[in-house]
Amino acid sequence: MGPTRDLSVLLVEDNPGDAHLIQMYFGNGHRETFHLRVVDRISDAIREVEENAPDAILLDLGLPDSQGLETLDRIFEKSDGAPIVVLTGLDDEELALEAIQRGAQDYLPKGAFDDILLVRTVRYAVERSAAETLARRNQERYERLFEQANEAVLVVQDEHIIGANPTAEEIFGWTSNELIGKRFENLVLPEDRDFVMNRHRRRMEGEDPPSRYEFRVVHRDGHPRWVEVSSGRTEWKGRLANLNLLTDIGERKKSEQQTERLLTRQTAVNELTLALGTRTGTREICAVLYEHVKSVLDTDGFVVSFFDPDSELIRAGWVVIEGVEQDPSRVPVLPLEDDRSIQSRVIRTGQGLYVPDWYETVSQYRYHYTLTASGVVEENEPKSREEWKGFVNSALIAPMIYRGSVIGLLQLGSHELDGYDDQDLEMLSGLANVAAIALRNSELVIQSQTQAAKIREAFEGIIQTISRTTETRDPYTAGHQQRVAQLSAAMAETLGLDADTVEGVRVAGTVHDIGKIGIPAEILSKPGKLTETEFRIIQAHCESAFKILESVDFPWPIAEAVFQHHERLDGSGYPRGLSGDEITLEARILGVADVVEAMASHRPYRPALGIDAALDEIKEHNGTRFDKQAVEACLALFDERGFHFDEPVSS
Repeated sequence: MGPTRDLSVLLVEDNPGDAHLIQMYFGNGHRETFHLRVVDRISDAIREVEENAPDAILLDLGLPDSQGLETLDRIFEKSDGAPIVVLTGLDDEELALEAIQRGAQDYLPKGAFDDILLVRTVRYAVERSAAETLARRNQERYERLFEQANEAVLVVQDEHIIGANPTAEEIFGWTSNELIGKRFENLVLPEDRDFVMNRHRRRMEGEDPPSRYEFRVVHRDGHPRWVEVSSGRTEWKGRLANLNLLTDIGERKKSEQQTERLLTRQTAVNELTLALGTRTGTREICAVLYEHVKSVLDTDGFVVSFFDPDSELIRAGWVVIEGVEQDPSRVPVLPLEDDRSIQSRVIRTGQGLYVPDWYETVSQYRYHYTLTASGVVEENEPKSREEWKGFVNSALIAPMIYRGSVIGLLQLGSHELDGYDDQDLEMLSGLANVAAIALRNSELVIQSQTQAAKIREAFEGIIQTISRTTETRDPYTAGHQQRVAQLSAAMAETLGLDADTVEGVRVAGTVHDIGKIGIPAEILSKPGKLTETEFRIIQAHCESAFKILESVDFPWPIAEAVFQHHERLDGSGYPRGLSGDEITLEARILGVADVVEAMASHRPYRPALGIDAALDEIKEHNGTRFDKQAVEACLALFDERGFHFDEPVSS
């Protein structure tokens, strides 16, 4: 049995005998405690209701100042939802039923009930009235929600929409009235329909699938829109229904897609950097470059050209047409002349070019060069579009730049008109620069192979070149990696580590920010506060660096040390939130050196804070964020051994 509570009952009865009997019935030791008030006129009853509303009303319809159903109407108007049980004569069942139709909860024929029936009837009347009041309030709440909610609201019953609010029109393009009666699944994008309807049906069958998720709906104009739904079962007009609150998340999805594109570009650059890290020879580098480019961009045609600044000639070095490698010697040598080719324009400006309509663009030049399906570039007189039979209909051309000079071109061609976009050009330009570094570095490696004694020097040159590649994209941090490498190695020596470990720490410092190679320069050099998206991209440089370095066969744990250099002993660092002994000694040393150099140097968003401020920072967090031994070694270098950076700290 459930919990009980005191019930206040108003008895409206002018017969003293009946009133006395009912009072006695209520006092017979039931589990409820009844507080009974008795009046014998309808006017007195109305006053009692207005002054102190009861939980239930027992009403005799025949009173000195009111008779029949009028008595019910008068008290019902003032009852404020309190349930009314009508007291009737034994032969007044028809009157009693009519009273129920006009708002009474129940009736009791006088002389035909005992105390148990009386108590049960009153109790049930109170419970039913409470349930009806709750249902009415829920309905009113839902109606207010419909009219006022910022989210679109759809009520679905039997897989059809039976309720929709005005906000739904903004998402679907249909008015509320037009939405009612439509099948819910017809508003869901076909690709998402199965999983959305599966969750809907499971919920309606009493299961508890995820209530909040994202999917795409179809607007009236046929275009998809992203929404987030919060869904739950409810009772609607006496039947089970599914209440759906939908929020338009189109702008959020655009932001996420922009972040994804930036990370995709960064990942592509990082993966290519990793793949080219140990490659030597032009042909091998171009083959790896082609495989990576075709994994992210349309490559019906793929040409790597090299520019000789002395002769001012452009020569093809690698050609692939529809997946088949071609003889580059079949491609004519192009002179560097302003009015003869698009390639000349890219080399002279050093800017990549997106050509959405190759015919329209080349028709502006005095001569046409047509790349055919056989891999031959033919020089033609201008043709009409109807006569145009060129293999390429749109193209991307990106300069390969090394130390500020264009050393060649990376060109893609597509059968399709407008086959690319500006973001594709940005990605290709990033890949082209990685290729330029690899091509130039490969020359150094090949030269070093003739002398075994220079192998280590060449290896170091590659590391330094990769390091400078990151820093040259951001003039404010130029020399940062070198200075961090210098300080980290000195700290490792101070800690008494062996020479091989010291060298490993130095190399890790030299490349610890290599992951920033794929981060857009405008983010690296942004003078103001970074957005949340931009900060997530910056934080990703640790993992990007790890992916670049993990496959390189270093004799030291370089990749892991670089991966961890922003972790902190108390777990407050990133990207993995490591703490304590989970962080390697090399990473602890590197983390302290990185903080000291960064604070002492100028940044786009603040002036240099100076060495003293940097040392105060590591003192303050000694043993909490930063390793105690590493901090003490760093302080000893500056305070006792007169350490200074070989390269000046920017100010």
